[in-house]
Amino acid sequence: MPSIHIQRRLNMAHNEALLKVEEATDKLAEKYGLVINWLDDYASIRGPGVEGIIKVEDSVMDLSLELGFLAAPFKAKIEAAVEEYFERFA
Repeated sequence: MPSIHIQRRLNMAHNEALLKVEEATDKLAEKYGLVINWLDDYASIRGPGVEGIIKVEDSVMDLSLELGFLAAPFKAKIEAAVEEYFERFA
């Protein structure tokens, strides 16, 4: 299965970084029909043809997504959308 892995250092305190990442994931969830369940600094992500995790540790955001068969052809588009959201919100 194709995957996407994005890691980004956020130049802010851990709590602020976590809030910004939560805000960005909420926007992605709303736009793309994802279900995101947070538990402390980690969240599971599920959606049509996508599942993964996101975590924030020491002000570093780490996102890993596995793309299903139907989402695989859109890997570049999905990755670009995620990058754009994290540039804007984080």
